[in-house]
Amino acid sequence: IHQITVTNCRIWYAQGYATNTTHILCLMRYDIDASGTLSNGAEVAGPDTDSGSDDYTTLAFTDLTMTADNVVTPSQVLIAMVYCVDGINAAMTAKCVLEYKEQ
Repeated sequence: IHQITVTNCRIWYAQGYATNTTHILCLMRYDIDASGTLSNGAEVAGPDTDSGSDDYTTLAFTDLTMTADNVVTPSQVLIAMVYCVDGINAAMTAKCVLEYKEQ
């Protein structure tokens, strides 16, 4: 694994059932130790709010706003976060697509 700089992040998300909800999205970076314990969380992108994604029948995406803190080392992990603001449905899925360059 190499050190990378994340240049763009798009998160796709969809929910099933009957509750409409707004989504807040971000890309987090954490230090990770040998046992998998996470620490020192920092936002690499977002948080961005998608008020137009509240229709549970659609697949939506958001291109996140990058921060200046976008370098990821081999001892760190990236986690895409999707928060349901107004309600939560029975099923949810998400896909995170990253563009990056190696250091």
